[in-house]
Amino acid sequence: MKAVYNVAKYTLLENARSKSFSLSVVFIALVFVSAFIFAKLSEVVEIRAIQDIGMGAVQFFSFLTALFFAVKVAFVEGQNKTIYLPLTRPVKRSEYIFGRYLGIILSAALEIAAMGMLLTILLYLKQAEFDGFYFLSYFFIFLKIMMITAVTILISLASTSQASAFIFSFLVWITGHSLGEVEFLLDEMSPAMVTMVRIFKWIFPNYTLLNLADYTAGRFMAAAGYLPAVLYAVFYVFAVMWLAAAVFEKKEF
Repeated sequence: MKAVYNVAKYTLLENARSKSFSLSVVFIALVFVSAFIFAKLSEVVEIRAIQDIGMGAVQFFSFLTALFFAVKVAFVEGQNKTIYLPLTRPVKRSEYIFGRYLGIILSAALEIAAMGMLLTILLYLKQAEFDGFYFLSYFFIFLKIMMITAVTILISLASTSQASAFIFSFLVWITGHSLGEVEFLLDEMSPAMVTMVRIFKWIFPNYTLLNLADYTAGRFMAAAGYLPAVLYAVFYVFAVMWLAAAVFEKKEF
């Protein structure tokens, strides 16, 4: 565990110095531009627009940052041979990959918290009202980032190029957000397509379960609460990361 902690700490500090965090500046500009654009609308519409655009930006930019860091861990460092330095020390490959993963998601958590704080301040200045649902949304965004980071590391370990790792990870992100919508079309599909969709639901991360809008719309049973979605995300991450660790043990650099 100490080795995992040390690798995670090193990764967190490394990511904090990365230029990728400049994406937060883009987020700041996007939020304030949206505030200016909707300034002439009614107060309720303006607040709603800023919140929706801001939440979408938090999720998208944190996804891009995590995607870059995850591809860097598995592919770029292997290509540049910089991965040999930590592996020559008394650090197991499984400890290294789990430590790297932990460092990436901690970096994502800090970025989400920073951007969320900015958005909250802006909404507060607009005299918006906050509830538990608003703050819970950030946690569910973090769960999504945890899942896509694990998947991206696995894809990067199996990819032959950095471009393919980015493309396939991006496709997984899009597919994970589309699975819930495809369910409405199952009655119109052939049995073979229905079977394929159900297989995809087991392989791809089902982000529909982490979409809080579906809970408020009554799509999921209120009695079940949010716990099943949280457990699903945690177990999915553990399964993918153990698979990634197994692949990493066999990989030659």
